[in-house]
Amino acid sequence: MTSTSQALSEREPLLSSTGADPRHAASADHQAKQPRPARVFNICLFLIVLIQGANALLVAPLAQLKEVALCKSYYGPGWSLGRDCSVEPVQSALEALIGWQQLFDCLPGILLGIFYGVIADRYGRRPVLALALAGLTVGTAWTQIVYPDVDGLVWWSDVFPVKLTWLSSVFLLAGGGPIVGISMIFVVASDVSSEEQRASNFIWLHAVALMAEIFISSLTSMQLEAWWFARLGLAALFIAVLTAWIFLPETVELHKASSNAKPGDVAEGTLLDGEEEDDEDDPVVLNDDVLKNTIWRRAIAGLMSRLQDLRFLWASRQPIPLALVFFVGILYRSAVGTLYRSLLGQLYWSSIEEYLPQYVSSRYGWRESQAEFLLSYGAMLNLILLTSILPGLSDFILRHGRDARTKDLWLARGSAVAMALGVFGIGLSPSVSLMVAGLTLFVLGQGFVPVVLSVATSLVESSHVGMLYNAMAVSETIGKLANGPIVSSSFHAGMRVGGALMGLPYLVAGALLSLAAAAVFAVRMPLVQPNYDQDLLEESRNE
Repeated sequence: MTSTSQALSEREPLLSSTGADPRHAASADHQAKQPRPARVFNICLFLIVLIQGANALLVAPLAQLKEVALCKSYYGPGWSLGRDCSVEPVQSALEALIGWQQLFDCLPGILLGIFYGVIADRYGRRPVLALALAGLTVGTAWTQIVYPDVDGLVWWSDVFPVKLTWLSSVFLLAGGGPIVGISMIFVVASDVSSEEQRASNFIWLHAVALMAEIFISSLTSMQLEAWWFARLGLAALFIAVLTAWIFLPETVELHKASSNAKPGDVAEGTLLDGEEEDDEDDPVVLNDDVLKNTIWRRAIAGLMSRLQDLRFLWASRQPIPLALVFFVGILYRSAVGTLYRSLLGQLYWSSIEEYLPQYVSSRYGWRESQAEFLLSYGAMLNLILLTSILPGLSDFILRHGRDARTKDLWLARGSAVAMALGVFGIGLSPSVSLMVAGLTLFVLGQGFVPVVLSVATSLVESSHVGMLYNAMAVSETIGKLANGPIVSSSFHAGMRVGGALMGLPYLVAGALLSLAAAAVFAVRMPLVQPNYDQDLLEESRNE
């Protein structure tokens, strides 16, 4: 035993190579404290389940509670739960209430989305995400205060009119609402994903959201009072806030370290063993007023410098076509409450889902109950695409020698072409079989959103990912506001004319998606990760 230990000790160096340089020890401690990517991504999946689950729980109950509240207001003292709420005045008021609510819900994200993206790049993703979810939770709670309870009585009916539910949008100013919240989840997933796995991880986030929506939407068909589901949805949002704030680690430094650090580097501000913080630069002791003034000036100056980072998006040029893609091509399915019905969104699936049953019934003579089957078919095919086809295709391309950026770009191009051709097929098909083929082709392009996000990430520097994602989300929201009325008016115009023009909304959608496809084909991937910070610095020096 002694000889063995002696032999081992003779082979060991007198000074450990790691211990000889304290910087290696500090770097090792820093790496040990870094969050594990797999754990962080699992938390992102859990947050998506909570948010999408809450959304699915809230859609139908809030629609019912709104209708009952308006019905009670319409009939006045003679109202009872058995009264007919399908009369035209009630439904018109409901449509107006929902339409204005959707507009107000979009405004916080449009006005503050890029601002919160800058904050996330500067100070971290977790506080912005938690704040966005907190504002969403409080806004949802506000709608449930104004809406009726299980007995059909408005809690504060003598004080609050139903239109005060619009004030729920004010709470979305804190954090930017679901637009910023969902963007932050994708930013966090991007921070902990390698370039090869980033698109696949985004696809899985979409797949989990779709599974949560399908599963929980089936639960809402149970014969329970609407307020039960509304309270469960509110509870799920509250759990999401706690999860984001308590369990989700900060990843902004992790992304910076993975992008910029070299082996053996120590994070800025790290003190090594035996070093003491140098106070010689701060010989003057400031009073409280001067100190507060200095802190505020530094904070404002830092924030303004980050807002100037918008120049980097313009300097890069390449993300601009992708932002236009989101403008012309993405429609979030708006819910009747403070949430979007599909927070992760799918290209024009909202228009297809909303109008497809009536379109198939009018053009091909199907009953609407039969046409509803096509929606279930599309949802299941979409799930297979996201969980099997796209991940398998991605791995196949990587195994055959293609780099991740090229793979993502060609997947995005293929998805855009599939959607455009599929929508044209739906609008032009003279028979049901060809229409189903067009629908199938369209659904096979539904991986476009996560893949385009991955492509856009490769086009900017890592320090601007939060700003980029929120800028694209803002473009997306503006596109939703612009495209929704266009598709709706084209649908009603096609129905009035009849014949082959019944497919007019799908032809309009196909034209817009063709623009999106052209924008994606205009993108050229750089050979290396761009450094627009350095480029602009050189420009300023030359000036």
